[in-house]
Amino acid sequence: VDISQATYNRRQNVRNMVYLNAKHMGKTVVLKTTTDPSTMLKYVLEAVIHLHLSHKAPHCVPALHFIGMAAGNRLVVCSEQLRTPSVASWTKTLQRRPDNSRALYFMLKNVCNAFAVIQRTARFTHRDAHTSNVYYNEKTRQIKFIDFDWSCIRVGGRILSVPRYLYDTTRATYGKNRSVDLCIFMRCLGNQLKNAPAFINEIWLPLMRRYERESGEILLHKMAGKDGSGEVT
Repeated sequence: VDISQATYNRRQNVRNMVYLNAKHMGKTVVLKTTTDPSTMLKYVLEAVIHLHLSHKAPHCVPALHFIGMAAGNRLVVCSEQLRTPSVASWTKTLQRRPDNSRALYFMLKNVCNAFAVIQRTARFTHRDAHTSNVYYNEKTRQIKFIDFDWSCIRVGGRILSVPRYLYDTTRATYGKNRSVDLCIFMRCLGNQLKNAPAFINEIWLPLMRRYERESGEILLHKMAGKDGSGEVT
């Protein structure tokens, strides 16, 4: 791997380094590296999830090139660096386009289709699908997802995921809540929408209001319990 022309940034501390625009066998790649043992475990699990997802839905993820150890006991995860923009970057180009609402509609349609593929085919839930983790090629209508350190995937009847304090892995619903991906994506998208009133009023707002209403009904049902006693059953 050639990092002579690469740029880098630190994640939390100097032990965790991410390199952009590195070169591997003539291809531009991103390198996630660490010397921290606990982060190594997370990176390995994330890479295994990435690998299983790439087998089931290869067109929805960047290519995973390799994972290995470098000098100084540094773990390296090498994957394809995408050249298409993230949805967060792409939406910034729409402000002066007269067809921005139409463009947003087609983008959202393709994102939903991509979620359906990874959730049904790969039994995968991203769980951190904000607009900077979703990449969109407007010309080809292709969607790709990155960063799987919050993700989970069902493999051979078991759930594989990076341990996270926000998730109770003992619950029967763990790894099965598929609505979380689109909810996270839509809430992030709403904060970035400008000058697209048709899309906001006709698509985004109705969908979010419906989600809040249905989520509220589910929560009330669980709080009341099936027998109406007020005890959660």
